Amino acid sequence: MHPLKPVIPPLTGCALVTNDDGIDSFLLRAAARAVGAFMPVVVAAPLRAQSSMGRSFPCDDGIGRIHTVDSNTYGGRCLAAYAIEGSPAQVVAYAVLELFETLPRLCVSGVNRGENVGATINGSGTVGAAMEATCYRIPAIAVSLQTNEDHQVTPDQLRSAECITRRATELLLRHSLPPGADLLNVNIPRNAGCETPMRQTVPTRQPYYVFEAGHRDHLGEAWELR
Repeated sequence: MHPLKPVIPPLTGCALVTNDDGIDSFLLRAAARAVGAFMPVVVAAPLRAQSSMGRSFPCDDGIGRIHTVDSNTYGGRCLAAYAIEGSPAQVVAYAVLELFETLPRLCVSGVNRGENVGATINGSGTVGAAMEATCYRIPAIAVSLQTNEDHQVTPDQLRSAECITRRATELLLRHSLPPGADLLNVNIPRNAGCETPMRQTVPTRQPYYVFEAGHRDHLGEAWELR
């Protein structure tokens, strides 16, 4: 990363690529390469990992600071790259309002390390970033890769993630969003390959993650950190 110095040039006619795992994610680079096959890209991602932040807009000190990053690491069609202090949704908002002279043609959020499915996807920072883009009428795709419990990504999975992100981008550019849809939430199975068929579905209301509350004797009892 270069010395943190804000640079905000006018940028037009390109795609915004973002994520919630932070500017240093190698899967972010895969997404930039995938989208860069069709148009120039600008990368804008959280300075630090911001998983499970949903559409949150925290008010911490430093929120909104924009730092330049070496764009050469994201592929030949990356016009510029920025690390922005804030949640994924805030990153998209600051990028759209301060980095672009006109709206991006497309926003791709990902590739997230771990799937985002079920009724809890609203808590996903990956999906939250894509949702924020739709508020500006920007077509958006959220891409997530299913992983094992250790969240390791194999070289084959990395290639598949880039390939399927490229396919999803091409589909959206060629056919636009399905009727009534604001964004595409793409989940890549851990064993998927570049030629694995894509299936269009709708979100289920069934929770994918089940959260359990700690025990306390009555509602007024303070929680204890253990």
